[in-house]
Amino acid sequence: TGARWTSCAAVGFTAQPATGVKVWAKGYWFWLAESRDAWRNAGGGVLGRDLTGRSGRDVGAELDVGINADLNKHLGLQAGYSLFSGGDFMESTRRTNDGLSQFLYAQFKFKF
Repeated sequence: TGARWTSCAAVGFTAQPATGVKVWAKGYWFWLAESRDAWRNAGGGVLGRDLTGRSGRDVGAELDVGINADLNKHLGLQAGYSLFSGGDFMESTRRTNDGLSQFLYAQFKFKF
């Protein structure tokens, strides 16, 4: 099994409802390059692998929504929500109950 990375397709949009404010949404679909490949995190660690290839290639789909707002010329705020729904491969190799992961975040940005 080679060290291939997960493939991804994405679609998204960004809108600017007011000066200094952007809202966005992005959708991703993840799959393995080959059915015997490993699913890896950004650091290269293996999250799941099926050496038989019977778990398929569908890792899952993710939806991200968020907002970026400039508070002034130096400070900004970004907030977002992500929902990941695991596919057949993830559910088979990770043995999860529902295959859903979600998180909410907020951060301040400082520009200098």
